[in-house]
Amino acid sequence: MSFHQIKSYLKHATSAVNAHGIHSPFVFDLYNEALRDDRQYYIFEEIEAYRAKLLKDRSSIHVTDLGAGSHKMKSAKRTISRIAQTSLQKAKQAQLLFRLALWLKPKSVLELGCSLGITTSYLAAALPKTPITTVEGCPKIASVARSTFDKLGRKNITQEVGNFDDILPRLIQQSQYDFVFLDGNHSYDATMRYVNLLLSQNTPPSVIVLDDIYWSKGMTRAWKETIARPDFQLSIDLFDFGILFRKKGMEKQDFRLKV
Repeated sequence: MSFHQIKSYLKHATSAVNAHGIHSPFVFDLYNEALRDDRQYYIFEEIEAYRAKLLKDRSSIHVTDLGAGSHKMKSAKRTISRIAQTSLQKAKQAQLLFRLALWLKPKSVLELGCSLGITTSYLAAALPKTPITTVEGCPKIASVARSTFDKLGRKNITQEVGNFDDILPRLIQQSQYDFVFLDGNHSYDATMRYVNLLLSQNTPPSVIVLDDIYWSKGMTRAWKETIARPDFQLSIDLFDFGILFRKKGMEKQDFRLKV
């Protein structure tokens, strides 16, 4: 972890609250029924078994990095196992997204940045009848992700490959997305650009999840500026993720929660 991440984590650890500090009925239910749900769903074992295979895969691919890059990997030639170690959401975070999606039951989902497809597979498993669109910038990584979807039998995933800045404007013209997970270009400019594009939809997403809001000072700045916008009535800071809600009629509230 960088100094910024360590400092941010310590601040979060000392200020985040649990159920006793939540006074919003909606957030209280969300926290207890989804974020703190400790049930182990049958699909978890299947997806984690496939993750284990990726972690053992020593084959190499050439990575085209269109985002903010990696704190840990600088070479363009990388093994699948190394990508799995450094780029995939940890099981706890991926399963939290599964529970969040299962509880919210969005009608359509968009993910920017699918990496090797593990988190996408969790979202697709939570919502087997819901269309999931995922975008990956690197063709080689996208190919591995496609294999992940096929092996895990996730039939409700549509994959797009290319630069987010080229693909996102087209996608939001073609479809409306209720739930969006931004896990791609971890930079201030890109994050703000994607949020602005999503809010330009005729019916903007009800929920936007930002990954790695403390990855860098730029990402933290993007998070703080985004939660201050009147477009969002509710924000939830989980340290690893930031969740933004558009809920008409709700008084603007910001929560920092322990999970």
